[in-house]
Amino acid sequence: MQVIIPVAGIGSRLRPQTLFLPKSLLPVGGSNILGHIIDSLDGLEISELILVTGYKGELIEEYMARRKVERAPLSDIPVRFVHQAKPRGLGEAIHLCTPHFRENEPVLIVLGDTLFKANLRAIVSSPVSQICTRKVTDPERFGVVVTDDNGRIQTLVEKPTKFVSDQAIVGIYWIRESGALKEALDQIVANNIRTSGEYQLTDALARMLEMGVEFRSAAIGDWLDCGKPETLLETNRKLLAEQTRNCSPMLVNCKLLPPYFIGENVRLSHCTVGPNVSLFANVEATDSEISDSVIGEGTRIRSSRLRSTLTGRHCAVENFTGSLNLGDYSEVGTL
Repeated sequence: MQVIIPVAGIGSRLRPQTLFLPKSLLPVGGSNILGHIIDSLDGLEISELILVTGYKGELIEEYMARRKVERAPLSDIPVRFVHQAKPRGLGEAIHLCTPHFRENEPVLIVLGDTLFKANLRAIVSSPVSQICTRKVTDPERFGVVVTDDNGRIQTLVEKPTKFVSDQAIVGIYWIRESGALKEALDQIVANNIRTSGEYQLTDALARMLEMGVEFRSAAIGDWLDCGKPETLLETNRKLLAEQTRNCSPMLVNCKLLPPYFIGENVRLSHCTVGPNVSLFANVEATDSEISDSVIGEGTRIRSSRLRSTLTGRHCAVENFTGSLNLGDYSEVGTL
């Protein structure tokens, strides 16, 4: 099968973090968003990985090249980059990939801006196409599926204004009939069929239902949002709950409170770190307390008490108490 991961979005709600990095490369839980997604594909039989890039796409290509050098999971899988210059919806992103579809080969689509807990092996072994869903309390914010009593999808509704279903589409699609998907996408693009100004994948899937393609709903275990600073921190907490890991940090009189992730060449002196903290490579901290935070590589922290904080790379923080949201190379309290 081919796997498509769209990663062209700007991630404006995560600024200033995304001023320097595409959203999918933001650090969280000991890796980055895209890294976690690719790692979750390990063990699947994949013929090709297609990444739909746009904003700062060259950084995603550099990241994938590093994975190959580091022999990270799936680094031996062929990778194709498809550029979406001016993103006009998920439907357009997938349509750009259709010239590379292989005849009679299924496609797995995994959105590149959210994390999940799902049994992908079970999903791709299904004899019929699947759309992954999760029950939500605010379905008006999402695309939803309406199913019959046997789990067969009858209709798809994008951000319903009145209640039709609480089964939200989470961004994982197992498409066995890739030829029918191409035909449906060709139709909506050729006829300029848009919803809310964009080419929607849900419109193409609805056309596939009209063509007689069977879809079933597949519930996933958890759905981790990375769309806003507060939800990125929540996702960091959930990911760290499954691991406490460090790369032999250099410690002087420090207290570490699990769960946490500490990257390579981290130096800590007279600090309390944790719980729920990710410190990436080459972070230095002295006389500080850090909790519930993601600290980007190369950042320097002195005499500070940080909580619920996001920093980019190579920041400097001194004599500060509270929460921060800093882009790369930012400085707070320094002279």
